[in-house]
Amino acid sequence: MDLGAILSNNKRDFNRELVHFSEKNTTIIPLDCTEYIIQMFIEQAANFDTLKEYLSHYHSYIRYKTEYKDNAIIEIIESFNLDTFVIEYNSTFADRPQDCLFLAIIDDEIMKESIFTPEIQNLCDPGPFYKIIGVDESWSSNEEIYYDYATAKKAFDKLQ
Repeated sequence: MDLGAILSNNKRDFNRELVHFSEKNTTIIPLDCTEYIIQMFIEQAANFDTLKEYLSHYHSYIRYKTEYKDNAIIEIIESFNLDTFVIEYNSTFADRPQDCLFLAIIDDEIMKESIFTPEIQNLCDPGPFYKIIGVDESWSSNEEIYYDYATAKKAFDKLQ
């Protein structure tokens, strides 16, 4: 497994081109970006109290167009007005957890105690944040869909 995703209780009509899945009361949006991009998003967000403050700061800098999808997370959040979600990244090697990144944003508030990266290691239980979002904690165990972005895209395309 090598996948990052946004998990939201937002049930809007998402763009048909955006790879996403509805499971129970949750929308799962697999991210087509690297672990590094997700880690940078989380570590930069840790410097702010609200998502609105972070996005304002983000837009105050000149961004250069590149082939990298460094703004994919921001585009999804802004396009669909997400203000309550979890962003998570998990990877495994030989069925053993390798890397984990986690951040919860609830009603625009960056939940600092939820942040987990190699640099910021809060030892919190993500369960309460999953409960707020309405996601089953074992969502990522369905590797037929959530193994990596390419696998998720294939599964999504089959549903279309």
